[in-house]
Amino acid sequence: MAAWAKRNPCSRQRGVALLTVLVVLALLTTLSALLVEDQHLSIRRAENIVHGEQAWQLALSSEAWAARLLVRDQLVGGADHLQETWNQTAPAVQVEHGQMQTLIEDAQGRFNLNNLAAGRKSAWFTAFQRLLELLGREPALAHAVADWIDEDSSVDAADGAEDDTYLLGEPAYRAANRFFSDVSELALVHGWSAEDVQRVAPFVTAIPQQGLRINVNTCAPELLRVLSSKPMDAGTAAMLLEARPYRVTDDLLRHPVLAGESATAAELAGVGSGYFYVTSRIQYGRIRFDMVSLLQRSASGQISAVSRRRNYP
Repeated sequence: MAAWAKRNPCSRQRGVALLTVLVVLALLTTLSALLVEDQHLSIRRAENIVHGEQAWQLALSSEAWAARLLVRDQLVGGADHLQETWNQTAPAVQVEHGQMQTLIEDAQGRFNLNNLAAGRKSAWFTAFQRLLELLGREPALAHAVADWIDEDSSVDAADGAEDDTYLLGEPAYRAANRFFSDVSELALVHGWSAEDVQRVAPFVTAIPQQGLRINVNTCAPELLRVLSSKPMDAGTAAMLLEARPYRVTDDLLRHPVLAGESATAAELAGVGSGYFYVTSRIQYGRIRFDMVSLLQRSASGQISAVSRRRNYP
């Protein structure tokens, strides 16, 4: 056979040529597959960009619709409470290729952490300690929060903490000495565990304005329980809850269960709100996210967005 191949060199050349063709064909097939895959990824990438932009516009539309509801509510006037239109949860609105849902929550139905900038002698500090106690947390945790937010670098209580404490940590960082920008910032405060933050977070907020009173018409029962100089029992707070909505603050202060406590409650409680959280739940194509906007409503009815953040599932 070998002798025959030597006598037929053309046959050997045809075998080499066939092998070369097969190798080239395999390379071209692989290259074509890679090009098709790259093109497919490019198309998906472009589609995701378009869908992302459409989803963002839907979120802004949802926020604008919420703002209109809040302006309309301002024109009606009176106290803000849970029976108003802005609090009526609507089903998701179907749009081409997706859907959106708008939820509004009264931000002043929570305890504003930035009120603690008033200092340890304020009614807000002792109220926060009462809230911590009711939630099964150590009231002493309030001292580190007060130091985190105040403008100085001095520690005014045994359970406080300033730069000297934080710089010894790993990683090292400094106390903020400014308003909270988000509730999650509590995780950075000395002495606060993840469990502490998780337990307290549903009842607090971080509105960039000091002195905002708790809206007793929209707050959780736990916050009603801190309106007295000592933590109120659940049964007593339930009586305050049943009497909602209060049209004016004096209606609350005249309630029999606050007899002798009206001075404390007057510093903490209100019936109106100027800040609201708007959660826009968006789905467009393959894009899904929640946009949480903090809206400020002025006394004249003007709406402005204080902050926005996206939460992805």
